[in-house]
Amino acid sequence: MLPAVIPQSIGMGLFFVPITLIATTNVGEEDAGLASGLFNTAQQVGGALGLGVLSTLAADKSTGVLGDLGRAPSRLEQSTALLEGFQVAFTAAAILVLVGAVLLALLVRKEDVEGVDPEVVPAPVACRRLQGIVHREGVRAGTTTPPNRRAPEPAERGNRCGLRVPRGRIAALTAA
Repeated sequence: MLPAVIPQSIGMGLFFVPITLIATTNVGEEDAGLASGLFNTAQQVGGALGLGVLSTLAADKSTGVLGDLGRAPSRLEQSTALLEGFQVAFTAAAILVLVGAVLLALLVRKEDVEGVDPEVVPAPVACRRLQGIVHREGVRAGTTTPPNRRAPEPAERGNRCGLRVPRGRIAALTAA
């Protein structure tokens, strides 16, 4: 089972990240939450419906093969019917993937993907809004520093909603 899971996980990683970037890039800040929610909802509903349809196809084929026997099936005949059901389901899944690839190639415009930069990880909208409020109100990071510690320098305070800037050995590893 592990040899089948490894390429599947690689394929999912190579598919889901770019498709998420395509779905949420070039969306205004005011619509970013809506776009993300719509994308995630479509992904969940599509997965649930896809699994239901493919399971129904497999069960229907297996039941049909066993029903054509006219007698109680042996263990071998049950296994063969199950295998034929899986073949129908996997063939249908492959056809759906091909249809999806064709639709993706036909419907995604160049301007939809030219704003995607894999090197830049944008701060989440909530972080940008929070940073705007912090700067507008004059509040600065580090004001809650205990009296027995020095306040961190601006470069040490962190980035993107409080994520610490790597220092020391971790910085050397990430820079390489």
